[in-house]
Amino acid sequence: MAKIKKKSGDSPPPKETKGSKGHKGHHESPSKDPAELFASYGNKYLAAAFPVGDERLKRSKPLDIVFAFDTTGSMYKYLEVVSEQIAALTERIASVIEGARIGLVAFGDHCDEKTTYLTKVLPLTPNLERIGPFLGSVERTHGGDEPEAVEDALWEVNDLNWRLSSIRAVVLIGDAPPHGVIDSKSVCTNRKDYELETHALASKGIRLYAVQCGGQDATTKVFEWMAKMTDGLRLDLDNADDLVDLLIGVCMKEVGMLDEFSEELAERHGLSESKDKLFKMLAEKN
Repeated sequence: MAKIKKKSGDSPPPKETKGSKGHKGHHESPSKDPAELFASYGNKYLAAAFPVGDERLKRSKPLDIVFAFDTTGSMYKYLEVVSEQIAALTERIASVIEGARIGLVAFGDHCDEKTTYLTKVLPLTPNLERIGPFLGSVERTHGGDEPEAVEDALWEVNDLNWRLSSIRAVVLIGDAPPHGVIDSKSVCTNRKDYELETHALASKGIRLYAVQCGGQDATTKVFEWMAKMTDGLRLDLDNADDLVDLLIGVCMKEVGMLDEFSEELAERHGLSESKDKLFKMLAEKN
């Protein structure tokens, strides 16, 4: 079996702060170990010292990633799939990506606000043992009309405690568009705007992976647009059983270790046709 070696991030993560705002954003030979250079000179030095796309640059930086789940109706089953395998997911990430922090956002729709919740948030945390209990506390929501409160979920993602030095990404799992695509933006009672929130993600360097469940045309178009605006990727999820490996795969992609993880999956139990398609799309993304 191919073995993935654990990679180091930068200095230990700062103390977690709940709901803190995202940030606005000499030369010597790059022959030194990039992790050393990052510790010495920081992100700006590495950006100059290594070519764009250099995998050494990715592997020298810590990972901040958020998983955002639509929990309305039939979408709840995807969160249940992750809940059932959460130990394997967190153990895999923790064993390979040192200093990784994961956050979670669960969202319904505005009609759910008084009965269950509109959004439920776990801030980015290096304590991955917190993820299982949080998922266990997330109830199913009902949703109202066809669009869901994606715009509110994106606002929550923007408002999280992102590290300045980190690789940043969010994986959005859903089957419906935000308000403002097939209806009016005014339907969002909190006055959130999915376009403004998407541009805010892009300005903070947060790449969005839009995982679409189902084939709703309006969802496809807006998920494609959000992914494009953030230099991300839209992916079709045809099989719920592929979701956990896909979430791990996105993490590995972000830190430059996707090839090793793909090889390990293939050697361990092979890749199904649907999973192979997803991983090829990830691999082709620059």
